[in-house]
Amino acid sequence: MSIPEPIAAERLEPLNELPVEQHAEVLDALYTDLAETLRENGA
Repeated sequence: MSIPEPIAAERLEPLNELPVEQHAEVLDALYTDLAETLRENGA
C-alpha cells in the first residue's frame, strides 16, 4: 500500500526547506501518521 500521491507530495514538499538534520524527524512524524491511518482503516 502506498501513500496517496497528493498527500505524499503535500507532506514531503516542506523537506526541501528544512535543514537535512531535521528530515528524519519530519519523516518519522509522517510514517507515524501513516501507521495510525492504516490502523484506523483496519490495514
